[in-house]
Amino acid sequence: QVATEIIRAKRDGYAITKRVEGGVRVYDEKRRARFGDICILLPVRTHIGKLARALDDLNIPYRSADPGILFELPLIVGLVNTLKVVALTDDDLALMSALKSPIFGITDNDLHDYITMQGATWSTEGNAIGDTKVAEALNAIYEIRKVSGLVRPSLVLKMILERQGIFEGLISDRNGAFEASALRMLLTHSYTWENQGNAGLLDYIDALDVLMDEKSRISLPLP
Repeated sequence: QVATEIIRAKRDGYAITKRVEGGVRVYDEKRRARFGDICILLPVRTHIGKLARALDDLNIPYRSADPGILFELPLIVGLVNTLKVVALTDDDLALMSALKSPIFGITDNDLHDYITMQGATWSTEGNAIGDTKVAEALNAIYEIRKVSGLVRPSLVLKMILERQGIFEGLISDRNGAFEASALRMLLTHSYTWENQGNAGLLDYIDALDVLMDEKSRISLPLP
């Protein structure tokens, strides 16, 4: 209903109040309303996911600094889990989630074909065997990990995204613009976190866990 009302407001309404005189709004009739003129205020986060999907269904572009939306995106979930695997958190669930996310795009069939190969292992120590997507992903994680202790978390994020060609792949995606904006917001968050004097990949992962907590009132910075 909210998304439908936004469509109507853009279609029928004028955009900007020029001034308020005696409580009467005076509109600028030289310009029609744009989506960027509209702001949705929500008292609680309960229905954010449903609202985001409704906006997507009606092709309404939107931006949000609320991590509740961003951290439900499969791309962001996959990126965070890849960070955890790179940081050697020994989280097998994070590894599987990272591999099957849009970061690596591994399917269940890919996983089955790989693990049934003789000598196959889930090791991310650079010794994954075979010319398969799974082995390539495991070895890519190892290559990133080799330098992750020498660079800032923001650079680790950029290495993952650049190595996998994520931004290039989003160009042709229907929701690519929003997901690209979400990635830039996460990168901006990592820059801000580092500029506050913080350092270390594991510490940054802890900071992300706080950000993802439903009780958190922290917002992500706009890129």
